[in-house]
Amino acid sequence: MAENINNDRKFGNLENYDNELTNTALKENNQNKLKEHYENISQALNNTGI
Repeated sequence: MAENINNDRKFGNLENYDNELTNTALKENNQNKLKEHYENISQALNNTGI
């Protein structure tokens, strides 16, 4: 019984770690997309001469 609880705890920790890695990757991806978006806007504004 104690072993099951311990295994559940280990799995929970792995799951939390996996979620943290996923969230970090998503944040980095979103930041890259935003950067690209603003670069595109800047380029478009430069092209119009504004």
